Amino acid sequence: MESTVKLKSISDGMGHIILNRPKSLNALNEEMLYELLEKLTVIENTSSYKTLIISGSGDNFAAGADLKQISEMDAKTFENYVRLIQEVTWKLEKIPILTIAAIQGVAYGGGLELALSCDFRFATPDSRFALPEIRLGLIPGGGGTYRLTKLIGLAKAKKMLYTGSVIRAEEALQVGLLEKITSEDHLIEETIEFSNDITKKSAVAFRAIKESASHAFDVDTYAARQMEVQAILSVFSGDDCKEGIQAFIEKREPQFIRN
Repeated sequence: MESTVKLKSISDGMGHIILNRPKSLNALNEEMLYELLEKLTVIENTSSYKTLIISGSGDNFAAGADLKQISEMDAKTFENYVRLIQEVTWKLEKIPILTIAAIQGVAYGGGLELALSCDFRFATPDSRFALPEIRLGLIPGGGGTYRLTKLIGLAKAKKMLYTGSVIRAEEALQVGLLEKITSEDHLIEETIEFSNDITKKSAVAFRAIKESASHAFDVDTYAARQMEVQAILSVFSGDDCKEGIQAFIEKREPQFIRN
């Protein structure tokens, strides 16, 4: 039986996860979520990875939860499913490497929640986005209520959450849901180019920035300040910082440690 989640290497240090249920628009069933969690754990424990790109097979990113499977769940099974998608999106959000969702077609429900858990989102002009759970008498269960709010602001998030309406790529770009719209032919290529620009910089500094910036959303301002102080002190004493400052003084490109 073919895997519902594929992991391959695009290049040295760059992993690519492909959601692989194209006939179901890559809807997230339990099997796919368990495989996705397994692949993320492999990446997390493999020091060579610096970037992770996530995309969908076929013409779509992911249509959300597998409603046929959910319709057959009792309350306890559904609770386990929700806790599983929460664990997947949390791990994806906190993984200490650059993560980018490369989106075409639909990113609805849990599919959009996966994309929201990434650092950045690139999409094709025909892509569409929604958290339509309210139309099913449900609410988002994979972090959509708080990640979307943090990303685009309370009022814009409420409009999407309260109505369950679909927005297209141009509007998604305008509200801050996307970083860039690019053609289908160049989606992965431009995602790679963007990631290479980031990963050639200090990996030590990147991890500290990601941890500090993410932490700031979860705590009050005072705690965020303390976290930032600790993060900058930790990188200041490292070799990458010394090299970066010296390279600036010498007007050359820095040679950062690749780890």
